[in-house]
Amino acid sequence: VQTMPKRPGHPPMASAPSAVGKPGEDPDHEGARFVSKAQPVSISEALDAVPFGRWHALHLARQVIAWAVFAISNDATPYLFPALRRDLHADDAGLAHFASAFPLGCLVGAAASTWLVDSMGRKAVVMVAAPVASFLHLFMLVKWSLSFLLLLRVVQGAAWTVAMNALSIWYVEFLPTRRRGPLMAAVSLGWPIGRGIVILVAGATGDAWRPLLLIGSAGFALLAVSMYQAHESPRFLLSQGSETMARRVLGQMHASSGGRKDGAPERLCLGDVAVDKVGLVLATHDYELVRGLIGTNAQASPLDSRASLALLLGTYRALLIFSIVVYGTLAVATVLIDNWGPGIFQKLMSPGEVGLPHRILMLFNVGDLFGIVLSIVLADRIGRRGSFVIGFFVEGTFLFMMSCSRSWFGPDQAAHAAMAFGFSFSACRCFGWEAASFWTLEAFGTDVRGMAFGISTAMMRLFSVVSLEVSGGLIHDLTPEACLRTFAGILAIGGAVSLFLMPKETANVPMSEGRAAVA
Repeated sequence: VQTMPKRPGHPPMASAPSAVGKPGEDPDHEGARFVSKAQPVSISEALDAVPFGRWHALHLARQVIAWAVFAISNDATPYLFPALRRDLHADDAGLAHFASAFPLGCLVGAAASTWLVDSMGRKAVVMVAAPVASFLHLFMLVKWSLSFLLLLRVVQGAAWTVAMNALSIWYVEFLPTRRRGPLMAAVSLGWPIGRGIVILVAGATGDAWRPLLLIGSAGFALLAVSMYQAHESPRFLLSQGSETMARRVLGQMHASSGGRKDGAPERLCLGDVAVDKVGLVLATHDYELVRGLIGTNAQASPLDSRASLALLLGTYRALLIFSIVVYGTLAVATVLIDNWGPGIFQKLMSPGEVGLPHRILMLFNVGDLFGIVLSIVLADRIGRRGSFVIGFFVEGTFLFMMSCSRSWFGPDQAAHAAMAFGFSFSACRCFGWEAASFWTLEAFGTDVRGMAFGISTAMMRLFSVVSLEVSGGLIHDLTPEACLRTFAGILAIGGAVSLFLMPKETANVPMSEGRAAVA
């Protein structure tokens, strides 16, 4: 046993026993009473040491449900159009304004989240935004004028985005390095589930709008209750200097995942006690040693908003620009497909039908679900760059092929070919969005992650609003083929940017923790 020297002004250092175990016992075995000398341990290593089990499964389940709730609110827009025309006599311009109201609110919410998420905390922000979003869904049930509904939809979009941005960062900051890609990809399973609920309800109720709003309200209420039971991110707690709370969260993660019964918080700590993969124990209050153990200056005060912005525009400038460009091109293509796509698909594949083609839309939704399952397997194997290739180039190719279905095939086969191409392009959609989100969350340090994600998504929403307002007066005058080829061209531009200008690969690499951790 060696005793660490005492530093002036600090209590005596506790001893750090060497590796000891029963005769013939492997010291790396979970049952061995193994204690090692101190070595630098970062927050990423501490989270990697948590046994993969029940805690991670519940963490994923909560996020999948949340994504279904977000999808119900977001994807309900085109399914509200028939009711808005019927009940409020909305014309094409009114529908365009309604479609752009939600992303306009998202722009406001993304801008607000750049400060809120890093200052209030991830969990606290969700606990405020989710009940607000739930109430706004209920408030919209009253038969207001179209102009007042637009205002409510803007505020609803703001609350939606604040909650979503905070929850995205909160979720990823718990994940281990090795399984981070598949666990992040699996979250997207919730989106087609939520969209499927919207399609089924819209089809069963004749595109009535009030049932969709009721489901959205109930979903956000459920999300608020679920987050009340959750823990705050240990990465965020540590960045704020709350080492005791970070240790407590890590200990509860170990206990929930079937870790050793003696793996109490004091054995799985950051700051006063270091963590290792089996049972590393070093009781110390030495300030200089603590700084080395946690891989970051936990005792320093967190960056204020001005310092964070200066850091983003300086050290992280290239990363931020790339994130904005990728998100922007994705947003323009996706928001056009989500809002005008149902009508375009109807003209292309079932021009004689009245109302939206719910069966075809459900088929495409199943394609989206199929793609998400593939991405869970492929996310870390092909990396973020590979996902960008599928999400931009491959998806764009299938959209172009879909636009050529009536010229390539006869009248009897054209609709079936278009459905096949539509199913294939839907299976590619998640790859681009997941790569953009994963890369942005992984590339930036903890102190500026919330601001970087907020700025990127704010610019994304700005592009969405502009594209919807511009397209609203043009989309109905274009043929379905011209619309689909335009979408394919936008995706090709994003693919070129992501393929040739991507600053670094972030898959299978520990998330950045330092305030200037730019590789």
